[in-house]
Amino acid sequence: MHYRTYWLYSKRVMKLEIEGDISLEDLAGLDSDIRKLLDEGTAPVHLISEVYKLGHVPVNIMRIKNVVNYLKHPHLGWHLIVNRQPHSLTMFLASVATQAAGVKMHYVSSTSEAVQALRRIDLTLENISESDFQAPPTNSSLAPPPTTDKPTS
Repeated sequence: MHYRTYWLYSKRVMKLEIEGDISLEDLAGLDSDIRKLLDEGTAPVHLISEVYKLGHVPVNIMRIKNVVNYLKHPHLGWHLIVNRQPHSLTMFLASVATQAAGVKMHYVSSTSEAVQALRRIDLTLENISESDFQAPPTNSSLAPPPTTDKPTS
């Protein structure tokens, strides 16, 4: 699995991008990175997750729940999931995991839609726009996101 986490907007909105096969060990490392950013952030910290070319994912919900602890972090606000390529099992597992942890989750079709949703959900962010966002780090093996913000087929 390749992933990157980074601040999208001044310690209030973080971005998670993932591609490839996901193992429980990968989830543990990812969880640690997200918790570090949540610790640094100013609550509520919202998370926008986007998955590219998803492969194999763990299906044991109890094992996932034991590894993914960031969902219970007190700074976590909304978790918006960009659903470019519907992967029904992954969406189901994400839904179960976030509901079990009491996380507020919302599916969107693009990063632009995620920004619009955050502006409605959190009035302290009502004046943000995508031009305010920080660029993703370049020191990553993750493939660059598609150049268009429209869902791919």
